[in-house]
Amino acid sequence: LTIEGEGEFEAFITSGGTSTLTQTMLGKVNRLDYKTIRYPGHCEKLKLLRDLGLTATQQLTFENGFVSPREMLARALERHLPQHEPDVVYVVATAAGDNGKQEHMKLVIRQDDKRGISAMGQGTSYPSAAVARAILTAKVPPGAHPQETVIGYDYMKTELTNMGLKIVEGD
Repeated sequence: LTIEGEGEFEAFITSGGTSTLTQTMLGKVNRLDYKTIRYPGHCEKLKLLRDLGLTATQQLTFENGFVSPREMLARALERHLPQHEPDVVYVVATAAGDNGKQEHMKLVIRQDDKRGISAMGQGTSYPSAAVARAILTAKVPPGAHPQETVIGYDYMKTELTNMGLKIVEGD
């Protein structure tokens, strides 16, 4: 796919943050796609590593001890991949109802050099902080809740806006 002003990417279906979403939406949604967007070739490269057994967690015995292929791969990637390159997070949601009504929202998060926070860091920690604030202020009833039902969209949008992120609705 092409993201205007950013270039070419590939998208592939992943499970990521959808572990309970399919159950929550059962009977309400006919089709749900959740995709990860990465640079072209990313999926093929990760598949090769998996096919070679380098993501396995079972430890192997070596002369000087034990290590899993996954641990070894993680160390090698930490050592050889760039650590402080600017990153970008795109969140795009599109919904179409039975009556033909369509809704769109987009969130683009860029690395914040002033605060020293990566886009991924903002995209994971800011929503977590919003949920923690909702729990602290009793906007969430006690107990365990699926992440997609714990707080409403309007609350999350306000919280993220207050943290400097802007959700754009519409086309």
